[in-house]
Order: sequence, then structure tokens, then C-alpha cells
Amino acid sequence: MSSRVRSWLPFLVLCGACSPAAPARPSVLLVTLDTLRADHVGAYGDRARTPNLDRFAGTATVFEHASAPMPMTRPSHFSLFTGRYPREHGVLSNALALPDSEDVLAERLRDAGYKTAAFVAVSLLDTDSGAGQGFELLDSPTAGRQRTADEVVPAALAWLGAQAQDAPTFLWVHLFDAHLPYAPPTEFRRDLDPKLAPKLPALDLKSLHGIAAANGGDLPRAVLEHGKALYRCEVEGLDAWLGKLLDGVPADTLTVVVADHGESFERGVYFEHTESLGECTLRLPLFVRYAPLFPPGARVTTQASMVDLAPTILDALHLPPLARASGRSLVGLTGADERCVLIQHPVYSSETLANRTAMQHALRSVAGEPTHEIGPGEDMTGVVGRGYKYLRTNSGREELYRLDDEDHELSAQEPETLAALRSELERLLKEHPLTVLDPGKLDKAALDELEDLGYAR
Repeated sequence: MSSRVRSWLPFLVLCGACSPAAPARPSVLLVTLDTLRADHVGAYGDRARTPNLDRFAGTATVFEHASAPMPMTRPSHFSLFTGRYPREHGVLSNALALPDSEDVLAERLRDAGYKTAAFVAVSLLDTDSGAGQGFELLDSPTAGRQRTADEVVPAALAWLGAQAQDAPTFLWVHLFDAHLPYAPPTEFRRDLDPKLAPKLPALDLKSLHGIAAANGGDLPRAVLEHGKALYRCEVEGLDAWLGKLLDGVPADTLTVVVADHGESFERGVYFEHTESLGECTLRLPLFVRYAPLFPPGARVTTQASMVDLAPTILDALHLPPLARASGRSLVGLTGADERCVLIQHPVYSSETLANRTAMQHALRSVAGEPTHEIGPGEDMTGVVGRGYKYLRTNSGREELYRLDDEDHELSAQEPETLAALRSELERLLKEHPLTVLDPGKLDKAALDELEDLGYAR
């Protein structure tokens, strides 16, 4: 060191001591709630028993119109982490893994000095899926293919409590309790059918198909209502553990709580989600708590998407954006605009499609209503925004709905809206070209896992 540099050191040290310290970046908590319908959360107007999530909503900004890009676990989560639509990152079904070449949120935070860890409730999101990119620890089920929140939340909080205070943390917690099979804990089994509850304490695909087979392929309405009640009980149990998790992190943590997709009990799709592009599966409960940028109790009606979350978190932390992200930051949004976002069905290999078709044939109708089957050319791509949903099949059939009334198809009544959203879809498809990761490649382990989780048979 030269004498000239040495002579400046006391002055530099004194100036550093007198100047205000650069603000430390906040820690980040990301919670993804598998299969949680927005309309089963009290903060979205339902009389659901979600007191903890509702209490949290009062301290956060609530996004009224957030959409999953695809109603499936891996594609939706990987859109969150990359800021890219499934058609861009290429994970178009649960049978495909996220490529290592993708730039992801956890890598960006790790490189910025964050300690990173993930605690997931299902092996579908283990390291083999690509979900572990950027995480120094990814804790996934070791015995069985899924686990409940009473295992995941304590482990996540224990990791958080063991971290040193001199570095920020990025903690991702994934909870699977609302997913089929519906088997709520005893303490949350309320308002169930007194006749069915003892005989059907839980419901899974095998039991549903068995009941339908005994009724000529039809599932009785009483069983449908019982299944919906069991689901609601599971949501209540999920909320209880979510409350413990949220209470276990400092209030100044940048906290994002979001579902990956919902669940369908209507319009031809039952006890399922991947075959439906209805609001029951696509509309997400989305909450962001970070008082400096997201006003507590505010409600934003701008159309949002899962692809916006990585850009939002990085923007809030003043970190560079992901290079290829298609989403945009939600920081600073206060009202509505004319934005539309992409949505689409999963893309299956022929083998998986055959498995799913067999499942649909096993449940031919529910309460007398035929179940919907997606055949060749019938899988859909579309847009959500401006209060509407526009859908188009591969065979060219079009559908138009208002988001608040999906019982009435409007393409004949509103041709101008149809044309405008058709043009919007074409524009977005060109802006976000399709990547194919070989959807025909399905190994036996992936098929076995999908079968256990109810995605294949």
C-alpha cells in the first residue's frame, strides 16, 4: 500500500462512520399454497374459515385478479421462479423438469448474498424437478410422495431460527394440504354430512371412481357436496399452519403468499384442476406484504400473473431483473389497466393423454352432468384481462366469457370484444414463442409419481 493511500485511510474511516449505513435488504418469505381456490379465502369475499390468511391480508396488498399461466404444479411454480410463461421455459406438464439453463429467482438472490432454502410438501418439486436451482437446501419428502403442513412448517421455522442475523434469507415454503386426497385432520372436520362422514372420512381418486362404478359411472350429488366440504375443511387446516408460519417471521420480511392453481368442482371438471381453464383453477389468491412498497390493506385490480412475481421481488429488493423474464413488476400498481396475460392447458405426451382419458371414462358424470374430456385438438390457449377470458382450441373453436359470469358464452353477442382479444392472443403468442422440451419423454418413475398424486393412472 502506498504512503499516499495510507494517508487517506483515517479520513475515509471517519467519513464512513459519519455517513448513514446503506439500508440492508429485507429477508424474503415465499409461500405457495397448492390447489387453493381464491373463492375459498375470506379475503376474497367467501365465508371461508381462513382467519389467519384474512388477518395477514389486512397487513398486505391484495391482488384481486391474479392468474396462473397453467393450472398445474410444476409449470406454474416454474413460471413464478423464471418470470416466464410455460410455453417459454418449456415445462408444459408435470412430467418435465426445469432446464438448468433457466435463470431463476433463487439463483439471483443467492448471488446477492441471501441464504436460500426451500421446504416443499411434495416430491413432485424435489431436486430432480429442477425446483432446487439456486437453493442451498431443498427439503422434500423422504418417506412417501407428500407430507402435510404440520411437518413442513416446523422444519422451515427451525431452519429460519438457526440462521445468522448478518445475512438476509430467502425461504420458500410449499404446502400441499388442499390437494386431493381430501383427508382433513380431526380437529378441522366440521359441517360434514353426518351420514357420509363416517363412511367416507377421506376421498381420493380410487374411492371416487369406485363410487361412480357402483352407480353406472355417475358420482351422486351427495358425494360431490361431501367432497367439497372435505376440501373446505382441508383449507381450514392449511390456514391454521399458515398462521403459525407467518407469525414466525419478522414483520419487515418481504412476504409473498400465493396459490399455484385452484381446484374444480364444476363445469364438467371435478376433483381436478388441469383440465379446466375456469376461474376456479386459474384465479389465484395473491398477497404481498412489505410496507415500504405495498400499502397494508390495499386492493389492486390490475391483472396480474404468476410470471410477475420474480420481477416484483427483484424490483422490491433493487436487484437486476431476470434477463429473459416476460412478467413485469407489480411494485407501484394502484388501479386497473388494459393488460392481458396468457393462459393455456398442459401439453401431454400421447401416453399421459391416454392415462388421463381412462381416468375421465371412469368418472363419466357427476350429479348427472357429463364430465368434460379434452380430446385431440381441444386443448386451449387464451388470454385473461379487461374483465374477460378468451379461449381458443387447437382446432380453432373460440369461447368468450366475462370473468364474473362464466356460465354464459359471449362470442356471438360481443364480436368486437372477441376480435380484440383474438388479436391480443396472437400478439402474445408471437412475443412469447413456444419451447418444446420433448413432451413425449416420460420415464417410469415420473409416471409412478404422477399416478400417486392423481395426475395419471
